[in-house]
Amino acid sequence: MNAPIDKIQLQSTLRKMGNSTGLIVPKVILDQLGLESGAKVELRVENGELIAHPERRRIREGWEEDARRIGAGQPTQEEADWLEFDDRLDDDSPIPPEWLIADKS
Repeated sequence: MNAPIDKIQLQSTLRKMGNSTGLIVPKVILDQLGLESGAKVELRVENGELIAHPERRRIREGWEEDARRIGAGQPTQEEADWLEFDDRLDDDSPIPPEWLIADKS
């Protein structure tokens, strides 16, 4: 992305696109916003001006769909291993040797 420019003022033309009208946004403006063709933007009218900004990702966006997808399927082998892992050690249980760090001093 290019260094930010405080103020860019360019002209564009509204164009008919099917039943809608589109606004062509020059590349220099897209670059300043870090956007490319196909990006979603939010639009609003404020004091008679059209204001557009990159769509903001909403908190927890997609979590519900991910939970539904995960709940519908079988756990991966890694998830199954974690579910079966017993992290309780009795006081008299030996510590597995692979858990020990060799003293290198």
